[in-house]
Amino acid sequence: MPFLTAQNQELEKSPHSVLFLFSYHPGHEWEDVLYKTLLEGMKENLPGVDLFVQYMDSKRYSLEERADSILTQLRTDIPSDLLLIVAVDDNALHFLTNKGQDLFPGVPIVFCGINDYPQFQDKLKSPHTGVISRVNLQDTLKLAQSLIPGVKKVFVISDATPTGYGNKQMVEDQARDLQGDLTQLDFHYIDHHHFSTDELLSWSGTLKKDSIILLTSWYRDERATFISEKEFVRRLQRATSVPVFNLLHIRQGVLGGKVTSGENQAKIVLEQINSIVKGSNPSSIPIVDTDTSIYVIDHERMNYWGFRESLLPEDVLLLNQSPVTSYRITIQLLGFSILVLLLIMLTLIRQSILLNKSSIEVEKQKQILFTTLNSIGDGVISTDRESTVTFLNEVAQRISGWSLEEALSQPLSQILSLQRDPNGESLIDPVQRILRGSPVHVQEQDTMLLNRHGLNIHILVRISPIHDPESGTLSGVIIVFRDISDSDKMQQKLHNEQRRLRDAQAMAMVGNWEYDPEFDRYWYSKEVFTLTGIHPNDDEIPESLDLMKIIFSQWKKDVPLSAMFHNEDSLVKSLMTIPSKDGSRILHLMARLARNPESGKIIVTGIIQDFSELTQTRAALKASQEQLRQAARMEAVGKLAGGIAHEFNNLLQIILGYSQLLKDEAAGQQIVEYVEPILKTAASARNLTRQLLLFSRKENLDMEAFSMSRLVYNLIPIFSRLLEENIQLKSDLQGGDDWVLADQHQIEQVLINLCLNARDAMLRGGILTISQSIESTFRSFPGIDGTIPAGDYVHLTVQDNGSGIDESILPEIFDPFFTTKEREKGTGLGLSIVYGIIRQHKGYLNVKTDPEKGSSFHIYLPRIEPIVSTSKKVTLHENHEEPVVDTIVYMAEDDPMVRQLTETMLRNSGYIVKSFMNGKDLIETLEKKQKDAEQIDLFLLDVIMPELGGVQAYHNLRSSGYDVPVLFMSGYTEERLKNLPEFQNVGLIRKPFTLKDLTARIQALLA
Repeated sequence: MPFLTAQNQELEKSPHSVLFLFSYHPGHEWEDVLYKTLLEGMKENLPGVDLFVQYMDSKRYSLEERADSILTQLRTDIPSDLLLIVAVDDNALHFLTNKGQDLFPGVPIVFCGINDYPQFQDKLKSPHTGVISRVNLQDTLKLAQSLIPGVKKVFVISDATPTGYGNKQMVEDQARDLQGDLTQLDFHYIDHHHFSTDELLSWSGTLKKDSIILLTSWYRDERATFISEKEFVRRLQRATSVPVFNLLHIRQGVLGGKVTSGENQAKIVLEQINSIVKGSNPSSIPIVDTDTSIYVIDHERMNYWGFRESLLPEDVLLLNQSPVTSYRITIQLLGFSILVLLLIMLTLIRQSILLNKSSIEVEKQKQILFTTLNSIGDGVISTDRESTVTFLNEVAQRISGWSLEEALSQPLSQILSLQRDPNGESLIDPVQRILRGSPVHVQEQDTMLLNRHGLNIHILVRISPIHDPESGTLSGVIIVFRDISDSDKMQQKLHNEQRRLRDAQAMAMVGNWEYDPEFDRYWYSKEVFTLTGIHPNDDEIPESLDLMKIIFSQWKKDVPLSAMFHNEDSLVKSLMTIPSKDGSRILHLMARLARNPESGKIIVTGIIQDFSELTQTRAALKASQEQLRQAARMEAVGKLAGGIAHEFNNLLQIILGYSQLLKDEAAGQQIVEYVEPILKTAASARNLTRQLLLFSRKENLDMEAFSMSRLVYNLIPIFSRLLEENIQLKSDLQGGDDWVLADQHQIEQVLINLCLNARDAMLRGGILTISQSIESTFRSFPGIDGTIPAGDYVHLTVQDNGSGIDESILPEIFDPFFTTKEREKGTGLGLSIVYGIIRQHKGYLNVKTDPEKGSSFHIYLPRIEPIVSTSKKVTLHENHEEPVVDTIVYMAEDDPMVRQLTETMLRNSGYIVKSFMNGKDLIETLEKKQKDAEQIDLFLLDVIMPELGGVQAYHNLRSSGYDVPVLFMSGYTEERLKNLPEFQNVGLIRKPFTLKDLTARIQALLA
């Protein structure tokens, strides 16, 4: 489908628009040639298209300075239904890449004059094509060698504009690829860092004859002083002592070179535009990256340096060529004949000229006066003594709405209706005012002109008399007036901008101030007084507002300001703290040197801004980041602890199981004495792994609703027995609706661990306080893992008045195995278990500590409404009877040692066992046999297995019709088991387990 099918259809019905976006300014020779060629081609090929032209003026100003104003002009002046955009030179394409794609989304772009296309290639999203501009350094230098065989040095000139930087880089890149004798040339790069414009021109006159100048661009020097290209070339050709060669485009006044041709590039662009209009996608049109340069030589400069035309290439374009041809003699004879004829004609008409000389001179002076009056920017009207209009210049015609032919012989009051602003009072006829003795020159302020179209125009009027040169009598008046409506608009705009700035300063609480060292005088804006809360005496600077002393502590009035600042562009910053009603306020001061616009002398100008909220925000952000790092650390440690516990449980299963079997086999023998310690140690290790699972939040919870104050009250006697005699136990239980949904035994473990931790912190005795309250908050507040969200909580506090916790180790106290106690006096799991249990209950923790007041641990558990429970807790009773004969158990366990152990335990208990290495092996075996071939009484499945785990195997069994009981085995419960209670006829046994545990769970499921 053609790319611009819709546009092609509409093109016949209504005009479309094309935007020419030029990087530079009118008068730039390169862009003028491009514009002329493009304009002629567009008018010929697309007569129905409206053309819009926008110059970016990036030679005078940087793109950053002009970007916003260019955007505003484009939004205001350019229609949105653009057919395409023609971007000329790098700055235009850079602007469209960064700003224009949002302004003109999807509009095709055709570019030319682009030196550095790769920087736009990936960023430019709009469909595009165009011409890449390539300079030909090698051919230009070969031309220089043919004209100046002894050339050794090449001085490359580039300026401070982005184009200048790009041109310098382009020459440096091509200089590295030169071949032959050109590699012996010595390149020197002269840019704005070396000279100002005047210094550069003076330097060019000192170069020796073995040198040439290669001009790329020079518009701005180190002082950012702008000079037009024509002016710079004109001055350079008069100052230089060596020929100046050119690379970029045709320049008159420069000797020449192999330069890029704007006309050639424009013709290629026109072909690409025609392809787009005919329906081609711009992205499918190849980007032209060939040499479009041509040889160009300025004939006048060639003659100036004495070079022979025979040394030039055959296809050279000669500028300013002298009209000398093979027909010179004929032309000279013809010219002589014409000269003789002219002399005869001059003789014949001499008398006529002499007779008419006087009248011609008068007419000439009138024409000069007429042209002058029509060239000035003010309106001019002249009258005779009767106030009849005798003349209007073009500006007066435009403002009044009357043409010269219509206004002549009309009374002035009809042409120029003047009123006093703002009350509309009519002014007296200017001629009558002069005749009545008014001053010779009358100037009216606040005057309104009501023009022919009914528009009120604010003007400034000056009225002067016209006297007869012979008699001196008044012959009329001349009225000069200026339309100042735009000035009013600018003043109003300036007023609005100043008002907005004042409003912005007030809202942002930014004040500004100045210090004049000449008079030792400060000036402060209103916001300075608001921020500091100080109202100084007009006759005296308060010490608290002597801002120079605050910023420069060593400053004295006799110290020159240059000693305080590195240069006029350097900034000096400082902070000051002042007391306020709501605490200390932190103010940020900045100062720099400036010049007084009236006297031109150095002053100090600065701002003052309230940084209190920013400082607090930064502090809060730092604390939040630290809390987030702590939470991530605890989460990582928890995952590590859970993983270790899971693997350790499999090992303990083997140790505990085989030790039990060994004990049963060796009953009554002395070896039992050696087995008992193994069993006790394995049991201790099992408890240790369960504590790790508590920390990692992977332990099963037996959730029930209960009153927290009642639980604590019932535990008080237990706590008392845990404490030493020199520790006093206090409680502060507020009661109320303090119900929580939690595992009561786990919460008991939390409180016991905290009490033991507090006991160890009060070796010399003290007071342990356990308190409970209900806390409802609508704002979040800090906790050890970050922010605790708003909500209703049951708040438990365990507080001691012991030695406190060193803040340097506070982030580590909840880590597993971290302890400050002596060896053999603590495992370092107490607080980590507290952390794991509370976080598993979706609760929060916070710790406050003070070396003098002790430590307090705060627990926040979500509060629920009181619940009257009607459920009964069912306890599995152990059954020591022998299993039913011929009970068949199918078991799947991936760990071979655990599988062998469990199989041995079950066989010793009388079960018939068939074991499989994983769930997949089990399912495949069942599929191969008939369902009723053998009665299966129970499946024993490990939860985590490769290829097919226990839960997936359970679902396959149920879908295949096996409804017999299933007992899961697991070292810990994972997220995948959260729906296990919903399974039918299912149980779970935790590793490591004993033979007694296993047979009891199996018999409970088979009962």
